[in-house]
Amino acid sequence: MKQFRKSFGEFAKDECGGFAIAFAVSVAMLILGIAVSMDFRHMASTRATLNDLADSAALAGAKIADIDDDERREIVEEMIETNAKTNGRAFSLGEPTIIFDDDAREVTVRLDASLEMLMMGMTGNKNMNLSGTSVVGYQTLEIDPVSIAFALDVSGSMGDVTTDGRTKIEVLKTSTASLFDAVEDSLPDPSLLEDKIRSGMSAYNTKMVEEFPMDYGWSGLESDVNALVAGGGTNSTPALQNAYNQLKNDPVQPDNLRQFVIFMTDGDNNQPVWDEESAELCWQMRNEGIEIFSVAFAAPDKGQYLLVDCASPNGTKKGKKGKKGNNGNGNGNGNGNNSGPGNNGQGNAYGHFKNKKDLEDRKKDKSDYYFDAADAKAFEDAFKSIGQEIGELNIVIKR
Repeated sequence: MKQFRKSFGEFAKDECGGFAIAFAVSVAMLILGIAVSMDFRHMASTRATLNDLADSAALAGAKIADIDDDERREIVEEMIETNAKTNGRAFSLGEPTIIFDDDAREVTVRLDASLEMLMMGMTGNKNMNLSGTSVVGYQTLEIDPVSIAFALDVSGSMGDVTTDGRTKIEVLKTSTASLFDAVEDSLPDPSLLEDKIRSGMSAYNTKMVEEFPMDYGWSGLESDVNALVAGGGTNSTPALQNAYNQLKNDPVQPDNLRQFVIFMTDGDNNQPVWDEESAELCWQMRNEGIEIFSVAFAAPDKGQYLLVDCASPNGTKKGKKGKKGNNGNGNGNGNGNNSGPGNNGQGNAYGHFKNKKDLEDRKKDKSDYYFDAADAKAFEDAFKSIGQEIGELNIVIKR
């Protein structure tokens, strides 16, 4: 038996038969098989890359399909080129095929590429032609109509200078403009807002000092805000009442209307009863489906209490405006908005917070709608964030 007990190495070196030849051929075939499998994996990876590039390009084209044909084609081509470079590709990309079919309202992107083979070239397939195709329907933007009523504090403390050297009222003016800029930026075509957005403004100290009636657009409102001056004490009730009236009595009331109040102060009301009255108004507005954003501009605790109480609770933005007369439950906006003031629900009036920790906990419950701005930058950021939220809440993208 010993004569048959040769090691593998001895068989490989055995020159007295055909085993050495068979062994060499087997090893060569194994290496070739590994190389070919690498080629196939490379092909599969390249196809996936081409499909991803085509998908991204087609989606981008669908978003801008309504602009000039040459411009939209150029934008898609630039995107393909940029993404292909950052992909670290090992293939040669040909001229892309980009077809905008305005009748069918869809864009087609086809990418052709040549991939150099590692081992399959020995069989005559030195380069393999691959492609990726994507077809995407044009995006149609539908804008839900929106009405925004501002209740803005212009009391004497709004004339104080902030850390960046501007007065608070100047920061309010630039922030209001930034809010509408943010709403515009949420759309690829801001002109879609022309007959969809209405705005009004109520400025207050101890009384209503300025009103801009509800109207389409916001240029007139911005002009009035820019003319505001600081002075006097603080009573938010008249401005909140006027904002409520502007929204409630606006003759333009389509079924899918979203209504917002933006309430801000840098101080607190001079009389406790004014806090109670303001909180009651906020509860009534929320109960009718009006969403309230509130912003504290370096306000003391007492002012923060009222603003937190007035703000809509988290989750409200998932619903739509409630129909009048049904306690705000229409279309899903019944998220705690029916709790009345002073009953320890979402509608607690000022004075019903247990302590500072209770206030901080309530801020978390309303973090989507309440903003605590300690300085000018935080205040500006808050208004921008509100503008973005309103834009995103009211834009529906369909394919």
